[in-house]
Amino acid sequence: MISINLRQLNILRDLAAGPRFISSHKIADKYGVSRKTVYTDLTVINDAIALFDIKIEKRPRMGIKLSVTDRQKPQLKAFIEKLQKKHIVLDQLQRQLQIIKELICGSGCINILDWSLLYFISEATVRRDCEKVAALIAEDQLELVKEHGCIYLRGKEENIRKFLRNYIIASFSIDEQNLIHNKDLIFFFSVSAIKKIIKITEKCERSYQFKIVRQYKSYLILDLLISVHRYKLGHFVITGDSLPDSKELQQFEVYLFSGELLSQALGSPISAIADGEIKNIAYSLLAVGYEINRLVENSEIKATVQQFIQKVSLLIGLDLTKDEHLLNMLLSHIYPMVFRLRHKVMLSNQTTEEIKKQYSVLYNLVWLAAKTLADQFDLEFTATEIAFLTIHFEIAAEKLTKPLLIYVICPHGLAMSELIMGQLSRVFSDYDNLVKLEWKNVNSETLAAADLIISSIDLEEMPDNYIKVSHIITDKEMDHIREQYARLTKGRRKNFSAFSNNRLSVRLMLERLLDNQVLLRKNCRSPEECITFLADHSLAQNRENPLYLQSILDREKLGSTSLYTGAALPHADPQHVCESQLVMMTLQKPVSWGGNLVKVVMLIAVAEKDETFCKEALISLYDKISDPDYIEMLWLAKDRQSFINQLLSEVSADDG
Repeated sequence: MISINLRQLNILRDLAAGPRFISSHKIADKYGVSRKTVYTDLTVINDAIALFDIKIEKRPRMGIKLSVTDRQKPQLKAFIEKLQKKHIVLDQLQRQLQIIKELICGSGCINILDWSLLYFISEATVRRDCEKVAALIAEDQLELVKEHGCIYLRGKEENIRKFLRNYIIASFSIDEQNLIHNKDLIFFFSVSAIKKIIKITEKCERSYQFKIVRQYKSYLILDLLISVHRYKLGHFVITGDSLPDSKELQQFEVYLFSGELLSQALGSPISAIADGEIKNIAYSLLAVGYEINRLVENSEIKATVQQFIQKVSLLIGLDLTKDEHLLNMLLSHIYPMVFRLRHKVMLSNQTTEEIKKQYSVLYNLVWLAAKTLADQFDLEFTATEIAFLTIHFEIAAEKLTKPLLIYVICPHGLAMSELIMGQLSRVFSDYDNLVKLEWKNVNSETLAAADLIISSIDLEEMPDNYIKVSHIITDKEMDHIREQYARLTKGRRKNFSAFSNNRLSVRLMLERLLDNQVLLRKNCRSPEECITFLADHSLAQNRENPLYLQSILDREKLGSTSLYTGAALPHADPQHVCESQLVMMTLQKPVSWGGNLVKVVMLIAVAEKDETFCKEALISLYDKISDPDYIEMLWLAKDRQSFINQLLSEVSADDG
């Protein structure tokens, strides 16, 4: 039997309602279509009713009407009723679909009166249709609310997207092969939008060397279509500031890939896209699955990445050189990273700060080791790029070991507590958690979580991981602590001294802080002129803060920072430092500074967040500037590289 759509059925009903002629213009106006469409519909109707020897009669300047006898009318009526029953069911489903589309992909509002006029149904029918939609969305904690004759959708954005995704998957057949020609998907999204998302996905797969699991790829494309459409309508996924726990860290392996997908789909830089949106696609990507393509390897690039891994391994005391997943992830990360940095495509969002905060030690160590990559590719790293490199290493490190929890219990005054903590900090890695615990907070449940307990007072019924020490830890007690620490780390990672005592890391830290900010033979004639000159040559993040320079000058008023050796060390208030750095300068002629003749000036600007991390590296520097010969050698340096080499070689020569 020939299929008749709802409009064609209504035209047939109009023709069957009376013997008079109806003009094609009138039909076209009534149904909002062209005369050409009306004639097409009439052809379909003619073919359908030919079974009953009924036909449509056309007369010039009069119009059209049905040519039907009284004997044929009962047959025609039965035929129309049969079609009506079929279209009542279909029409209800179609109307529900239209409601879902309008609420999620359209205006977000159903005007009950307008809807009833649009679909030739009563307002009560519109309400019933909405009630059925409300039942569908309830499982996803969504609801429909009525205000001033209109129906609106309410609920969390992520739940709205989840509902639409699951509804489309459950209701229609969606797979990668038929996306562009899928009439159900085209009902929600244009063919051009679908083609664009497919093209972007394939392009990003090639750029990042990712391969999305084929049988589930259509689901990721669907998620992207929904996310992009909702984002353009002004609806955003909002997430908290905190990072997920370590079990969810893998999300950040695909964060940049997910961000790139959205960036290209929206035509916006990643930094302008809400962080929650990127994480939402990252979770979707993890859900559908992905793998890393076997790269067409550039042996030089691979060797550089392996050197990078080796250097990080050396700094953190974990051998990550055999981790194939880490190597492949970094190789796939390197190519787009180099492109971003060379073309000044800057990434910046709250995720960067969360990574820096939660994994601060590893973040700084990775930045130090990244000089290998910076030199090879001639790059200047940004904090965001280092943050995402850090995540790859954090995931690799956590596969080998978890940080140890070491409690130090000391009931004495602050000075004694700090002395004990200072002694212990030289034994344990900064990767581990060394926690000072007040006596009043000690209980069996708290201590049970510790890997090692060190206390300067007697504790009754303590387990094997308890070590009693003196108020000032003796050499014998320290040896015992080292033995216990070695036992805890044996087989899982090397027992390495804390980062603050690592010669290589001290050198790298100073190198990072200095970052080639060396000014030679400058003609400054007063301390104030020297300070202002150095502040003007500080990083933009620092010099743009008016309190930065003022804090350096204010500190100098409290007491001269010059030394008898010929050096001066002005420093900024950590509260007013945005990015930690060193800026060093030699003078054309020595300047009188607080009773000393100064020829080398070292501006120290360390942000509050970096004070602990930078402390030992700066102590190493302080130890050397007390030597007049050392200052003299720096002053005589003929070029910047000679100055840096002299500075760093001398600093690290005896350290550790």
